[in-house]
Amino acid sequence: MYCLTGRLREKTMGIWDEIINSNNQEHTRQNEEDSSCSEFGAICPLCRTANLEYDGKLNLVCPACSYEAATGFT
Repeated sequence: MYCLTGRLREKTMGIWDEIINSNNQEHTRQNEEDSSCSEFGAICPLCRTANLEYDGKLNLVCPACSYEAATGFT
């Protein structure tokens, strides 16, 4: 096992911080894209070929692939 000291340890930890931050930014961007699709007329997040429409239970459904986004009206 190697023991990192001084500037080498700081440099290595800096690289890992960059990797973790870029990964977190990517997940945040994906979550924002996923959450923005749950509205009438938005493109289906699963097949990306049709627009979401309401069914008889007021759930957003894709007519092409049957993806369902139950949003829960009160």
